Amino acid sequence: MKFSVKNAALVTGILAIGLSACRKEGIDPIENFDNAGSIEIESLLTQSDLESHQIDVVFVENNDESYFEASDEGLPTDFLVEEDYLNETPSGTSGGNASTGSGSVNRRKHIRGNSFIRCLIALNLDSSEYIKIRRVLSAYHSCKSSAVARAQAIHENLVSAYKDKVSNYRQLLKDGKITRKEYNEIIERLRAAFAKELKSLQLREKLQEAFRDCHKKMLVNLKSVLSDDDWKAFVRCYRK
Repeated sequence: MKFSVKNAALVTGILAIGLSACRKEGIDPIENFDNAGSIEIESLLTQSDLESHQIDVVFVENNDESYFEASDEGLPTDFLVEEDYLNETPSGTSGGNASTGSGSVNRRKHIRGNSFIRCLIALNLDSSEYIKIRRVLSAYHSCKSSAVARAQAIHENLVSAYKDKVSNYRQLLKDGKITRKEYNEIIERLRAAFAKELKSLQLREKLQEAFRDCHKKMLVNLKSVLSDDDWKAFVRCYRK
């Protein structure tokens, strides 16, 4: 991947912000952030940028109601990572005795297995590194929490709006005013419209910029606390 001088300047500016966040969280910043590290981070960010444009919309059809929803509220799993996800079970619980419901447990397992957390779990971290990474993830959560809340609200409102649309067509199908084939074709058009509208609303709220900034700060902080070998292993694992 090639980067222009303009892009390199932008990287340097944002990295300065990230280093400031490190000091606030009690994390030792990198003294000399090497060019290779900058390029690796930009590569990982580009990967997340591409994933953010891939919205998987599913149609859930039940006897009482039907609706559309986007997997992970239309967000890449990297943006849904929480500090506590380093552990297999929530803090204060033991395996198989988690106090959370099955839905929360499944969501936790899904995000741990499909985000950068899996790459941190794979590292042979000592206790000092583990504590520092928890701090990095805590700062990451604080940075992105507002954007995640806005994204979830957008998704929830859109699910509700399209649920009403589907309900109208279900009634037309039930009354025999449209055929099953026509109904299925309408559903597919609505599915595409849902995905397009969700992405448009996310762009309007500038969510991608907010997530990218927080993600970059987090990666810079991670590089500052991992050994060179662990960072390289993390990058190899993270690249898809």
